[in-house]
Amino acid sequence: MSIFRTAAIVNSVTDTTDGALVDLLGETRARVVGLVHRGPRTVAELAAELDLSDVAVRRHVHELEQDGLVEGRLEPASGRGRPGTRYQLTGRGERLFPDRSAALAGDLLEFLGSDEGLEGFLAWRRERQRARYAEAVQSRDVETRTRALAEQLTADGYEARVERTADERGRTVLRLTQEHCAIRQLAASYPQLCGAEEQMFADLLGAPLARTQTQAGGAGRCVCEIPLDEPAADDPTRNDPDDPHERHDPEEPNDRVTAGVETDRRDVGSRARF
Repeated sequence: MSIFRTAAIVNSVTDTTDGALVDLLGETRARVVGLVHRGPRTVAELAAELDLSDVAVRRHVHELEQDGLVEGRLEPASGRGRPGTRYQLTGRGERLFPDRSAALAGDLLEFLGSDEGLEGFLAWRRERQRARYAEAVQSRDVETRTRALAEQLTADGYEARVERTADERGRTVLRLTQEHCAIRQLAASYPQLCGAEEQMFADLLGAPLARTQTQAGGAGRCVCEIPLDEPAADDPTRNDPDDPHERHDPEEPNDRVTAGVETDRRDVGSRARF
C-alpha cells in the first residue's frame, strides 16, 4: 500500500471497525495495528501474539512505518541487555480508531462560551468525569478502587491496567498505566489537562498519587503510582489532629506539642532557680 493511498484513507476515516481495517491494510497488518493500538510492543512481543516469525513481523512493521502508521521508540534495557525498540501508533495511525478527542473539544468550546477560562473549564470537566466514574469506584479498599478506575478508563479507550510493584524507594505501590491517551495531542498543547486528570484520580481514589510518565510529554504511556504503604485520604486514622504521635507539617507545629515544650521550659527554669 503506498503512503499516498494510506494518507487518503486515514484522512477520510474517523470511526474504523476491525473489518474495515482488514480491508484497508490486510489481515496481518490490521492485527499488528490493533495490537499496537492497545499499547507499545516489541517485534518479539508481536511475533509471540501473532504466532509469526520475527522476520515476518519486521517486514509488516517496516511497511507500516513507511506508511506513517507506526513508529519505533528505543527503551533502556533492563539489566545488561541491549536497548529495545517498542512500536506505537503515530498520530496518523491513531486516527484509524475512535477516541474521545472530539468530545473533549466539544466540551471545551461549549464551556468557553461562558468566558470563564481554561482553569475553570478544567475544574468543570474534572467534576463531570469524577461524577461519571464515582459510582463504579466506591470500595473502601484503595487497590479495588484503582482497578475499578482502570476498567472505566479502558471503556473510554485509554487501555488502562494496574499492577502491584515497588517504586524506586522500595515502597509497595500500585502502578496505573494508560497505554493509549485519547487526548494526547490536545494535552501536548494544554499540559493542564494531565494535571486535572491526575487530581481527578486522586479525588476518586482518596489516596496520594504521583504521575511519573505522560504520552503528551513524549513517553510511550501514561503512568501514575499510588503508594500502598501510606493510609488513604479517607482512612479515619490519617492526619488525626488529636493524636499526639501523628506527624505534622513542620511549617504548622502541633499546638499541643508546642504547649508541652513551653511547659517543660518553664519547669526547667523553675528548678534552676532552686
